[in-house]
Order: sequence, then structure tokens, then C-alpha cells
Amino acid sequence: MKQQEEASWHVRMLTQEIRKSLDRHTVLYTTLIELSRVLGLTNCAVWMPSAAASDGKVTMHLTHELRRGGSDEGLVVIGVDDVDVVEVRRSDGVKLLGPGSALAAASGGGKEDTGTVAAIRMPMLKVSDFKGGTPEVIQTSYAVLVLVPPADKTWGAHETEIVEVVADQVAVALSHASLLEESQAMRDRLAEQNRELLQARRDTLMANEARDAFQRVMSQGMRRPIHSILGLVSVVQEDDLTPEQKLVVDTMGRTATVVSTLINDVMEMSSTNRERFPLETRPFQLHSMIRDAPCVSRCLCDFRGFGFAVHVENTLPNLVIGDERRIFHVILHMVGNLISRIDSGHVTFRVRADDEVAEDTLGQRWDPWRPSYSSGYSSVKFVIGVKSQQSSGSTIPPAGQFKRKPSGEGFDLRLSFSMCRKLVQMMRGNIWAVLDGQGLPESMTLVLRFQLQPPAPLMSSSTSAGSFERQYASPSCQLTGLKILLIDDDDINMVVARKLLEKLGCVVSSLPSGSGFLNSVGPSSGAYQVVLVNLEMTRVNALDVAVRVQQYRSGRWPFVMAMTSEQNAWEKCAQSGINGILRKPVVMLEAKEELTRILQSA
Repeated sequence: MKQQEEASWHVRMLTQEIRKSLDRHTVLYTTLIELSRVLGLTNCAVWMPSAAASDGKVTMHLTHELRRGGSDEGLVVIGVDDVDVVEVRRSDGVKLLGPGSALAAASGGGKEDTGTVAAIRMPMLKVSDFKGGTPEVIQTSYAVLVLVPPADKTWGAHETEIVEVVADQVAVALSHASLLEESQAMRDRLAEQNRELLQARRDTLMANEARDAFQRVMSQGMRRPIHSILGLVSVVQEDDLTPEQKLVVDTMGRTATVVSTLINDVMEMSSTNRERFPLETRPFQLHSMIRDAPCVSRCLCDFRGFGFAVHVENTLPNLVIGDERRIFHVILHMVGNLISRIDSGHVTFRVRADDEVAEDTLGQRWDPWRPSYSSGYSSVKFVIGVKSQQSSGSTIPPAGQFKRKPSGEGFDLRLSFSMCRKLVQMMRGNIWAVLDGQGLPESMTLVLRFQLQPPAPLMSSSTSAGSFERQYASPSCQLTGLKILLIDDDDINMVVARKLLEKLGCVVSSLPSGSGFLNSVGPSSGAYQVVLVNLEMTRVNALDVAVRVQQYRSGRWPFVMAMTSEQNAWEKCAQSGINGILRKPVVMLEAKEELTRILQSA
């Protein structure tokens, strides 16, 4: 009874010491030290199974030892199929090892000052991944605890019982340590993920700030000035001009509109991350565009010192449907690409109906696009060629030269050429380049298929430079004397809009922006028939202005109109009681038509 009580006391003491730490290595070393002190051992060792080698063989490695150097030199690994190892791992109790045991000898036993070596298996419990918030504890393998006593030591029942209980307690302590390690590892992973998320959030905020700054610079430095130019050009177009002056002014307006479209594309792509350009298919006059395109091309050639010639067929259709802005952009790109490759030469601009079967740059045949006006469609070919002064004495390339098809797969002049090719493909067209013997482009061909627009009796013969739309005569409406209140915080926009509206015969007034501006909007708007608000004001919320104007509305007056560059602004404008929208760039004919529409709807 005394021995049992003493054994129980030793077990409680050992258990307390073992559980003081939740570190796996500390638990094992504490076990070795305390067992050696209580049982008076010469050495203690722990053998653990290693991971399977490439040949699938598993061995037992000496991982923890109380006294270093207890094993024979070079004997630190024992096969898992060793007889003693197999018996120990199969048994639940203490196994006494014989004098010839390799496991005993490797642990420091078998010497003159050592007695019978004891060994016991020790479950190595491992905590698996957390599932549903609760860790699953699974028993994966067994370690072997080897106890080497002095020579005069014999193993009693109470001592083997102590060893068995301690082995179980070590297994529990190791499972707790494994649980703590898994929890700490998970906390570390979560902390690292949190740091990565915070860094990603900071990067996103910085990217958004950079994008907003870029859009502000584009809007202030490029889009607003080009809109002002287009507005002023539309005013000049209504003056009495000579044919040459009108050609120049119309071309200026058309080119500025292309620049405005490109700026809008860049700003839209930076905000929505879209990869496709929107097409605006609408009626337009093909003859007018063909008249203006050579005018701009001639200016480019004159600036670079190139000769220029134009050949246009008289059988081309005039009233067609397509995206004139994009087509004009592609034509200018073709001219610019060709003249940028050589120092001097001669450029030929040819336009004709396409009555041939076109092939793309890969040699694939397209459907034959013949100018069949009866079917409602017509194909037009634009061929722009360049001849350097050194290539030949002839200044104008022969017509047969432009019939050559592209040679070479994947030919690409520049990144901009790829973008233009995508635009042309979206318009169901084709574009290619023909190279000369030196690998330089000598001609570029553009083939487009247009839907024909039937003529309307009320069509206007003139087009606005800022608007690439077919223009129809608006119903008669008297705009002379129409009182308009203009609300804008940009001085340049204010001047351009005022001149444009006054050219239409309107009486325009404005309110100075500043402190108390919003309070004066409502009472002042009652004396006007139309209030025109710029939605892109920086110091005042334009939608709040529109709502305040509605509060002081008397009868049907005033109507509220908005000026904006946004493409999808109508929904929020309608919710604020806005009656109409003028898309920027605002040109005279569009402003007249929108004002007429609003007044007629009243």
C-alpha cells in the first residue's frame, strides 16, 4: 500500500510538471528529466518514426535524449521493422528488452553500468485541420520511449505502472501542444492574410486616387477645352462663310470631335476597365466625311512635305448608317502611319465602291460585298498609298498596286494599328497593310459595309461639325426671346454656352457662384423659362440645384435642362425633375433641337 501511495504521488507530480508547458519539445524533455529523477535512470530516449522515404521505407529516429552521446557512434537510426520496435508498438504495456536488443543498445543500454532496458509505446496524437470550428484529433503513429536504468536496478510493478501512466499523460500533453501549435499557426495565417488584405485595400485606394486624379486632369486639361472648341466652331458654322472657309471650319469641328471621342474612350476605360470601345451607329452623310477626310490628310502631308492626290468615285452612296467618328479616326490613323515611315514622298487617297471579293490578312475569303443598292447595303473601299521619292520617278502609284493583298501573318504596325483593326472588325469591316521590298508599308486598305439610309424630304443639307449625325429639319419653334438661366461654375464653359444660346436668339442670364449661391437659385429661377445646369460643377451639386428650382416652379415654367458628358446620366436626371439633357460637346444644332423638343412637349 505504501508503494502504491508513493507511485500515485509520483504520477501526480510528474503530471503537473509535464503539463506546465504546451511546447512539444519542452514536454518531452521534461518527461525525460522527471522520469530519470523519480526512477533513478541512467538515460532516457525518445524514438519517433520518420516520414516515408522515396522507396517507401520508414525508420525510427532518435529525436530526444537525456544524456548526449549515450548511443554508439553512427547508430542513430533503427528500422521500423526491427523485432523489438514491432513488439513495443504492438503492446500496451512496458516491454523489457534483452541484452542483444539493437533498440536498447542505441539508447545507451547493454553497458556494464546499465541494467535491463524498458520500452513503451507512446501515442503521438496530431490535431487535424479545423472543421466547423472544432478540431478533429486523430491518432497517426506511435513513438517509443526507452528507459535505461543503472546496473543494480530491477523493474517493479509500481514502477512499470508509473511509466504506463506517464506515457498516457505525455500523449495527452502532446495533443494539447499540437492543438496550440495548430491554433497559433492558424492565427499567424489569418494575421498574414489580414495584413495582405489591408495592403491590398491601401493599394486599391491609391489606385482609385490615381485614377480620379487622372480623370480630373483629363477633364480639366483636355475634355473641357475641346468641348469649348466644338461649341465655338458650331457657332462659326452658322455665319456666312465662303466654300473654302466652310470646308476648313467643318474639318476643324470634325477632327475635334474625333479627339473628344478618344478622350471619352480613355476616361471610360479607366473607370470601368472595359476593353471594347462603344460604337455609335447613326445616319450620316458619307460624301461630307469623304470631303473632310482628304482635307485633314492634305494638312498632315503638307506639314511633313509630302505630295497629295485624291481620287473619289462619283457612284458612292451618300446617306448611310455607321459610326462616322470611328471611321474618321481610322482614316487619319492610316494616313499618319504611312507618312511616319519615310521622310518624304507622295500620298494617294482613293475611295471607290468595293466590287471585289475581299480577303483578310490571313488569306481567308470574306463574303462578297458588292455595292448592291437594292439590297440596302453597300461596301466602300478606302485605299491610301505612299511612294517615297527614291522608289521611282512616278509620283502617283498605279491603281493595280493597291489590289495587292497583305503578305505575312500577324503583321502589326503599332499597338494603335491593332486597336484600329479591332474597331474595324466591330464595324464588320476589314483593314490591312501592304509592305514594300524593304518591309515598310506602302499602302493601307480599309473596306467597310454600310447600311443605306433612305432619303428624307425634310433633311437639312448642312451638317454640324461637332455632330456626326444626320440632321433633320426641326419643327418650327420660336426660340427668339426665350429666357434662359445658365448655371455653371466654369467661366470658359459659361462664355461658350452663352454665345451659343445667344446665337439662337435666346436671352441668357447667369448667377455668380460663391457663398449663398444655392439659396439664390430658387427665387431667381421663377422669372425664366429654362434653367440650364452643368452637371459637372465642382463647387455645387447640380442635382440639388435642379430640385431647388422645381420647388419654385410657377405653372409649367421653368423647365430644367442639364449639360453633361456622361453617357448614362438620364436616370438620375429624371429622378431630380430634369426635363432634358444636352450631351457635351454642346453644338448649336443639337441645342436648338433639344430646346425645341422640350418646348413642344409642354
